Amino acid sequence: MKDMIDFKKDLRDTVAEWLQLYGIRYKESASLRELLIKWYTFLDKYILPGKRTVHVSEELSAKLPSLPAPVQTAFQKMAGWLEEGTDINCFQSRGLYGQGSRDYQNMVYGFIHLHLSAKEQDTLPVIKKDGFAKPGKYLLYGCIKEDDAYLIDIGEHPEALKKGENLPVDWLGRRLLVIFRRNWPELLEDRMLRGVMPCDSRGNRINLNDGELTSLITGHVNTLVDVDDAYYLPGFGVTTSGDSVQAVLRADRSIRRASLAQIHYEKNPEFIHQKFREILERNGRPVPVAFDIHYDYIEILGKSAALDRISKSAWDYDSGTLYLFGEKEQRTMSR
Repeated sequence: MKDMIDFKKDLRDTVAEWLQLYGIRYKESASLRELLIKWYTFLDKYILPGKRTVHVSEELSAKLPSLPAPVQTAFQKMAGWLEEGTDINCFQSRGLYGQGSRDYQNMVYGFIHLHLSAKEQDTLPVIKKDGFAKPGKYLLYGCIKEDDAYLIDIGEHPEALKKGENLPVDWLGRRLLVIFRRNWPELLEDRMLRGVMPCDSRGNRINLNDGELTSLITGHVNTLVDVDDAYYLPGFGVTTSGDSVQAVLRADRSIRRASLAQIHYEKNPEFIHQKFREILERNGRPVPVAFDIHYDYIEILGKSAALDRISKSAWDYDSGTLYLFGEKEQRTMSR
């Protein structure tokens, strides 16, 4: 056994490796919490390459014939790449790698936008030196799930935010929520709030227009969104710092889990080591003289666990389960 273990340091090393792998910049002095927030913010936007069933809203299907021919071509390319499982993250905003961006619809509504800049001759996405494709005048808005891609609408790229001018409401995305509800209402069931009606001190119903909603969201104030007399809380919104609330919650949960796992391990090391010995002997595997325990991310589990890097036996604090990995499974691990 090592004289000193530090599960949170192991977690930080792993997160730093992920950030480096995807080219996400971070400060060496950043705390574990800051790195995790950056990582989980990235994951909220990142489209994991994989084959998907593409669904197109009725409104977008009706609009497509009226759009410029290059936009229609780029859309067909995008839909085909989504079906084929091609990596299309290069068509996202450069805000994919940052925090506090103006891509409000991602933070509040769970929608993303893709630049429709692909050309007819492109068989694969054309990526520039900065890792992104050429920006497009038109954007495709969608909601991307693990096995399905819901394509909602296409619109011209909104104007940039300029100091002293009115906030552009195009980024708000309420129209996307309206279209999404009309086409796939079942996917919003868990986001609809029943029996809720915001009122002022006199009991009068409060209705916010797009400009007011945009001002609130820009100021990092989270609020309900009304759609056809129903209220939705489409996402967790952003914190006062501009970070995704979802990312902050996940970061805090990961740190807490690592701390609890270390406390539990330090209180019962010999008991856990004995369990490691038993599972190794039962499977005819050699038992190391001393264990080298780290809190490593194990891809096949989709989470971090206390892993002996020598024998590849692992203990999952959350479930109390012990695992033993074979050669093939070892290759799926980050270390």
